[in-house]
Amino acid sequence: MPAYTEDHLVEQPAIQLMQHELGWDVLNCFGEWANLRQGSGGQIGGVSDLGREGKREVVLTGRLKAALLPLNPDLPEEAIDGAVEELSRDRTALSLVEANREIDKLLKGGVTVKFPDKENGGQRVEVVAVIDWEVVDISLNTLLRETCDKGRLLDLVENFSRFSDEKGKTQKLVARNHQFLGCEPRGGGALGTAAGSAMWWCEVSAAASIRRLHL
Repeated sequence: MPAYTEDHLVEQPAIQLMQHELGWDVLNCFGEWANLRQGSGGQIGGVSDLGREGKREVVLTGRLKAALLPLNPDLPEEAIDGAVEELSRDRTALSLVEANREIDKLLKGGVTVKFPDKENGGQRVEVVAVIDWEVVDISLNTLLRETCDKGRLLDLVENFSRFSDEKGKTQKLVARNHQFLGCEPRGGGALGTAAGSAMWWCEVSAAASIRRLHL
């Protein structure tokens, strides 16, 4: 008898799709902490198999650094370390939207870092790229495929998400599926990414202006 659970009906099929059709790396972390030793006081010490010292460390800094190095081959390791530190900095004092906005800016524009200039002396300032926005992948036609396809996901993050400050409150706006596909050539849209993104944002801004007039 099949198990009618969320894991069986949703999570596992989604994982299989992303791993085998969309090219994502999948890692089962259920036993991440299994190899840690428990001390006499009942405390578990050391790092997990993923290099985390605690479950509150949501960024896998070792993997992040390994990904940033080939993206920035002309920058020294000190610059990469500075970028990793900034990306994984504690932002719990911010609201979820404000923290998301900071990370969004770093993902899109890169991380500005300062480090010693060993050749000329003083400090050197550079921007560490975080994502290669030129990555392109095939498009598939279901909602999950359309969202999680690598090329489309990067396009959605880079061009179809914005932040708006209205009445002292920050909001994150993301294009809906039909808006995104209507602007994106691979979805049958007539516009390129840049023009489509601009059209979508103009539509959102106009709607917000009309809403303010009615208030």
